[in-house]
Amino acid sequence: MLTEVRVLNSENNTHYYMTVREDRLYQFYEFLRRAFPLSSDGVIRSTPHSTVSPSDYFLPAPAVTGLSTIFAYIPQRFPIQDLITWLRQDAGQKYELAIDMEAIEIALAGFGQTVPLLRGDGCEI
Repeated sequence: MLTEVRVLNSENNTHYYMTVREDRLYQFYEFLRRAFPLSSDGVIRSTPHSTVSPSDYFLPAPAVTGLSTIFAYIPQRFPIQDLITWLRQDAGQKYELAIDMEAIEIALAGFGQTVPLLRGDGCEI
């Protein structure tokens, strides 16, 4: 099922409407839960005490591919970190999951290799 969501572009402080595949979004959150256990404080983290901030480096291509399996269309030059922030907030609202940004990035890279990419209309390529 395709769902339209609002994602804030932090560069121009404007909300964009984007389409996500709900089934893929659910599959991604399940993949993330399996990939990373909850820490003692109830947060899904990639490492116990991460010292690297996601904004310290560019998102690897496999993680961008992972985003392309969830979002039907990503505008050119859209801040990828804003999509990751949206995933983090959505997981918190829907599933009460607290996830650090790095765990999402690593999980996206792995998840993108398990499902086909999407065309702009949300259908598989």
